[in-house]
Amino acid sequence: MSQTLSIIDLTKIEDSNSWVELCNDVRHALENHGYFIALYDKVSSELENEIFDVMDELFDLPIETKKKNSSDFYFYRWVGQLEAAPLHESFGIVYPTDIQALQSFTTLMWPQGNHIFSETVTSYVKVAAELEQLVDKMVFESYGIAERHYESHIAATTYLLRPTKYAAPPPSADDDGANINNIGANIHTDKSFSTLLFQNQINGLQVESKSGDWIAVMSLLLHSSSWLVMLMRHGAMEEYIHRGTKCC
Repeated sequence: MSQTLSIIDLTKIEDSNSWVELCNDVRHALENHGYFIALYDKVSSELENEIFDVMDELFDLPIETKKKNSSDFYFYRWVGQLEAAPLHESFGIVYPTDIQALQSFTTLMWPQGNHIFSETVTSYVKVAAELEQLVDKMVFESYGIAERHYESHIAATTYLLRPTKYAAPPPSADDDGANINNIGANIHTDKSFSTLLFQNQINGLQVESKSGDWIAVMSLLLHSSSWLVMLMRHGAMEEYIHRGTKCC
C-alpha cells in the first residue's frame, strides 16, 4: 500500500479565514499519524546554507574537543562512535534560545570564540522555536484549551538542539537498513513533547505508518521551507516511530 505524509502549508497563516481549518488539519495529522510536513518559509536560502556550513565546522572538530560536550543526560551530550549505530554522530546544545547558554557551548568548542556559529544558530533556533510554538498553539486551539493552558505551557517549555550527522555507509551495506553498518539511528520515539526536524536533503529518515510500513521522508522535504513536525503520544495523539538508515 502506498503511504504518504500530510503536508500542511503554514506559510499563509496570516489569513485568518484559514486559521480554524489549519488548526484542525494539524490536529488530525497528529492524531492519525503523529507527524506531518510543515511548509514554513521563515528560513531563507542564505540561512539554510549558513546553518549547515557552521554545523559542518562543528562536526569537523577533533574528537577530544567534541567529547567536551558532556552531560549525565544522554541527549544533552556528544554521541558518536556507537557500535549499534556506527553512522550516527550528534551534539546536545541545551537551551539554545538562551544567548548565554549558547555562548557557553560555543566557547566550549572554540575557546577563541566563533561569532559566526553563535550568530547563525541564534537565527536558526529563533525560527524553529516560532514554528514549534505556532504548532502547539494550533493544537491547543483545536482542542479548545488555548485560553486556559497555552501560555503556561509555553512558559514551561525549554529547548534542546541536537545537530546530527550520519556518515556514508560502506558500499556493502544493505538497502533495507537491516545491516548494522547501515544504521544511522535505530528505531525509536523521541522523548520530547515535540520534535522539529530540518534536514539538508540527505536521504535516510523514515517514519513508520500505522500499517507498519516505513515511509521515506527525504523526498517530501524538498526545500528550505519544509520541516518534519512530530509530537509525542499524549491522550489522543498518535506516537511517532522513526529511524535513520543509510544517508546517500
